[in-house]
Amino acid sequence: MGGSWMWEEIGTGEAWNKNNLTWLVDGMKNGTLILVADGSYDRKRAPNVSGAGWVIYCTETQRFLRGFFYELSDSASSYRAEQLGILALLHLSLALEEFYDVKNWHGKLCCDNQSALYQASKKLIRIRPGAKGADILRNMRTVKQQLTARFRYEHVDGHMDRILLWHQLPLINKLNCICDQLAKRSVARS
Repeated sequence: MGGSWMWEEIGTGEAWNKNNLTWLVDGMKNGTLILVADGSYDRKRAPNVSGAGWVIYCTETQRFLRGFFYELSDSASSYRAEQLGILALLHLSLALEEFYDVKNWHGKLCCDNQSALYQASKKLIRIRPGAKGADILRNMRTVKQQLTARFRYEHVDGHMDRILLWHQLPLINKLNCICDQLAKRSVARS
């Protein structure tokens, strides 16, 4: 069993114009991008589905690019969903880097799963065949070897919207809430 639709649901929150991503390229060059990912898993309703949501936000222009997708797999889990969200951001970063010829840029990559974030931040050399999400970790290693971007990996407390009002949330928590909603939507859509 397998399947993934990683790039079908992408948008900017405004009239989608894939030909006008200059703000994104400028954000790469200026170090003003925050990349956030979250995952979702529903053991009862969709036991073979890992859903992921992601956002790339520019602090200078306040514009964003967002997307969500799901994977069908016998290995589906919450942790796998978190890993898939981070992996999508790394793949997209590499694609943008290569297409727009932007090298050695900096950004912040955030996730509310400390373990998935820690694995993403490591320089992966060897991956045990039995490691949880070994296929994703190998893919991550390959992408990171080609990527010239340097990320500051930052954990974000998840579900803070249950405690604070929206206007009280720091930006990074708002972005995480958006990713959480996108990830849940992807599982529901599956």
